[in-house]
Amino acid sequence: MKPIKYVSVIVTYNRKPLLIEAIHSMLAQTTPAQKIVVVDNCSTDGTDQAMTSEFGDNEKVDYLRLPENVGGSAGFYQGLARAKTYAADWICLADDDAIFAPDYFTKLSQAAKRYPNYRVLTGTVRLASGPIDHPHRERLMNTATLSVKPVADAEYEHNFECDIFSFCGVVLRRNLIDQIGMPEKDYFIRFDDFEYALRAQKLTKFYNVSDALITHKTTDEGHKISPWKEYYVTRNRVAMTKKHSTNMAIAHLYLVYVMIRKLTAMLVVPARRKVARYLTKAYINGYVDGYRNRLGRNEAFLPGKNY
Repeated sequence: MKPIKYVSVIVTYNRKPLLIEAIHSMLAQTTPAQKIVVVDNCSTDGTDQAMTSEFGDNEKVDYLRLPENVGGSAGFYQGLARAKTYAADWICLADDDAIFAPDYFTKLSQAAKRYPNYRVLTGTVRLASGPIDHPHRERLMNTATLSVKPVADAEYEHNFECDIFSFCGVVLRRNLIDQIGMPEKDYFIRFDDFEYALRAQKLTKFYNVSDALITHKTTDEGHKISPWKEYYVTRNRVAMTKKHSTNMAIAHLYLVYVMIRKLTAMLVVPARRKVARYLTKAYINGYVDGYRNRLGRNEAFLPGKNY
């Protein structure tokens, strides 16, 4: 049985040590990639020099450095466009802090051969501290509000279907990408993967191979509030809901409810009270821009902004 032919895409920004570890985990696969496309969002931490010294002579690694930070969404757009120039049946999308177990693609390859009707395959994402990182594999609970719930831990004891994936180890068949098009490049960060999953699930079910493992070495396990990120979370969620909701009357009410919850949280959560002024600006601007479909990079909400 021949293994699947795939190209892997990694998008990075200022995570040099993790990126190098992630690439090495790709190169160590028992079912190797045809090519590893690395998209660098104009990192300022010496990533370009490290890529040259570490992988400059490695023909498997295709390094693309962008002239400015266009965000993860446009990074995946650029990476996917580059990946499509190579001859491969499947394309993997991954973050720069995703460390793949050596047999990840061997196990997905076996599933692809055994279950050819699935055109999206995923594996289990665990935090470095051990627990399953639930937001990467979810189920859609309401097509009007696009609300989701994580797959329960008990289901990871066997393989399962899910409705929503993140760009952390998802592997998509090339002909599916040709049908659904490219990711939303103007989301900057957040919800570009969710929106892409909504398009994909109209054409295929997703199959999670639970013993195919990724360690997600994120520096934020969900405990921190990043006000600049909240702008994009709010804006893109609104824009995505407008695009995909099956009942916008219900969706409008739900989005108002979500906004009220966010504003209330600023009053009761100490960490949020400290940045309440900036959060309020992020939420209101994000809400308005999402409804008006004003997407792209917003200079008022970028990494490193003081607040």
